[in-house]
Amino acid sequence: MRVLLIKNLSCNFITNSNNFNSRILEITKKESLLWGLALF
Repeated sequence: MRVLLIKNLSCNFITNSNNFNSRILEITKKESLLWGLALF
């Protein structure tokens, strides 16, 4: 399962690198905000 996920992620990363990176940044920002609120 992990290998398939990694392959899918790599394919998405290669094909849609710009959109993929922007989505990851948005998700990480939201997650960091949620974690900050949850911890503090």
